[in-house]
Amino acid sequence: MTNDKQVICRHCGKLIDKETAYSDAKRKTYYFCDVYCAIEYDKERQKKSKPPKATKVKEEPIKVENKKSDRESLFDYIVELYGYFPSYIPYKVKNMIDDGFTYKGVELALKYWVETLEHGWNEKSGIGIVPYIYEDAKNFWIKQQNIKVKVGKYKEDNIIKASSTSKNLSLLKYKMRKK
Repeated sequence: MTNDKQVICRHCGKLIDKETAYSDAKRKTYYFCDVYCAIEYDKERQKKSKPPKATKVKEEPIKVENKKSDRESLFDYIVELYGYFPSYIPYKVKNMIDDGFTYKGVELALKYWVETLEHGWNEKSGIGIVPYIYEDAKNFWIKQQNIKVKVGKYKEDNIIKASSTSKNLSLLKYKMRKK
C-alpha cells in the first residue's frame, strides 16, 4: 500500500519515494525509478501504439536506421575498453541483468567510472566494479538528464525575437527583473 510520499514506477512497478522518483516535464504525474525506466517505458509504449493509417504515397526505398540495441552498445563499449571481447563477459552481464541492472545502466556505470571519474580501466577488476558504483552512476546520469531538461526550458523561456531593438531591450529588462 502506498502513502502520500511513495509512488509506483510506471515501468517496473517498484514502490519508490516520491522525492527521489524521476518525472519529466511532459508527464509530471508519471513517476519512474530513474531515467532508464522512463526510456524503457517510452519504448514499450511506442511498440504497443497503433501504426498510422496508410495513405497512398509514391513508394520510395526504405532507409533502414542501423540503431544498436542497449546490449550491443554495452558489448561494443566493453570491446573498446578491453581491446577484445572476453569470453566470460556475457555470463557476468547476464548475472547483472538477473540482479536487476540494465544493459544501458551497466554501460553508463562503466562510462561514469572510466570517463567521468577518470579512474581509467583495470582489466583485472573489469566490469566487476559495476555493482559497487551503479547507484552513484545512476544518480549522476539522472542529474545530468535533469540539467539538460532545465537548460532546454531555460533556452525556450529566454528566446528573444529580433523584431525591433527597443522592443527586445524592454523585453530583456523585464525578464531580468523577474529573476
